[in-house]
Amino acid sequence: MASQVEICRLALSHIADAARVNSIDPPDNSIQAQHCATFFPIARDELLELHDWSFATKRWNLELSLVEFENGEWAYAYSLPSDYIRAIKVCPPGAAMDYPGQSFKIESDVTELDTLLLTNVTDAVLHYIYREEETGRYSPTFIVALSLLLGSYLAGPILKGKLGIALAESLRDRARATFLVASAMNANANKDDTQYADYTPIWISDR
Repeated sequence: MASQVEICRLALSHIADAARVNSIDPPDNSIQAQHCATFFPIARDELLELHDWSFATKRWNLELSLVEFENGEWAYAYSLPSDYIRAIKVCPPGAAMDYPGQSFKIESDVTELDTLLLTNVTDAVLHYIYREEETGRYSPTFIVALSLLLGSYLAGPILKGKLGIALAESLRDRARATFLVASAMNANANKDDTQYADYTPIWISDR
């Protein structure tokens, strides 16, 4: 499977940039590598958030937050895991995979700058999308969608002007179309995981 650098090279090829990036962590001396280092994690996390990818779902036994949080509607405030991207559902311990989940709310505590999960579930278990950084776990169509989305971010700062803007929009359209294929294929390959509902972002649903 493609590495981060190979995905960045593919993204640059979408904007007809012949630069050969050798490293983005840390970035090599090229401006292309520096832009890839900036935009790769943004594009990756954006794409991960859009669907319940089988390679990026996890269950986690939540821990009660040490932050004092007063809210009469919810009995418990839990800390979120460090690799958290998006919650799918909250369950009690030992719940079956097809358990539909219970009510919860994600809320930021402005005082402590902490993001908490509020729920009435004791010893809650979170099913969530996590920040999967191992590109070898990505499906081929996810990799293509990621490269197109990354290319849309690179087009503006590298090409600049009207050409950069137009190409960015075109690549985002292509990323959208490829995402739909990738997410459908992933869902069809995991039909037993019916408890995970697809999330449709605004930039998909508006089209």
